Amino acid sequence: MTKILNDFHYKAKIITEDQYFKDFVSFLLSKFDNLGCPIPDKGFKNDKEYEEWRKLYWQIVDKNKGKSLPPLFKIYIKELVVYYKIEEKYKKYFEDFFLNYIFFKKDYYPHPGFTISWKNNKRTNEHELYIRIFSHTTKENIIKNWSIVKNEKKLLNDWSKKNKNRKDFKRDLEIYKLYKKLKNVRRIRNNKGENIYRNKRLDEEISSIIMDKYEDLSWENIRKIITRMKKLDTEFVTNK
Repeated sequence: MTKILNDFHYKAKIITEDQYFKDFVSFLLSKFDNLGCPIPDKGFKNDKEYEEWRKLYWQIVDKNKGKSLPPLFKIYIKELVVYYKIEEKYKKYFEDFFLNYIFFKKDYYPHPGFTISWKNNKRTNEHELYIRIFSHTTKENIIKNWSIVKNEKKLLNDWSKKNKNRKDFKRDLEIYKLYKKLKNVRRIRNNKGENIYRNKRLDEEISSIIMDKYEDLSWENIRKIITRMKKLDTEFVTNK
């Protein structure tokens, strides 16, 4: 699988750093432990191991019919997507990412064994969809990922144009998480009728906390980082 570093990847990384997501993963893993079908600490090494585990899982499901039903984990995954308000056309990507993260301990989306592109037919003036296969592509690759072809067409340009490594992403995420924490503290103060500023702007307060670690960051740069991360945090999310 190819590691794709686009906005989807970094949006997913924001989610995996969220405490609700961490608690959810711990909850689900403990469920599997209690059922007698634990997930390896380092995740499954390959699809074969995962499929063997799935057989064991469904054997337990069959034995528990009419009793205490084990967690139907794909339902839980779908609930995660709903919780994070993922837009309909991106849901399949995030569901696959979460499954890959939980079961294989991979923090990136597993790129399928083929690529998709749109081309304009000059004769008909219609957009046509092309699937490019490789020497390692199998029939199962295409069948298994057919929903991507159907539902994720608008993402195709993102794969080719926004694949870039953000070397400062870890730093930016740290600052953004601090920003959200301090903003929440100020909201609570405001609800109590307290002075939320205490003679400091929010970017100034953030700077005073991180100055020893990131002394080269100005208030202006901090504001730019927060703006950029806020935009990324709201991508792929529906407002409905």
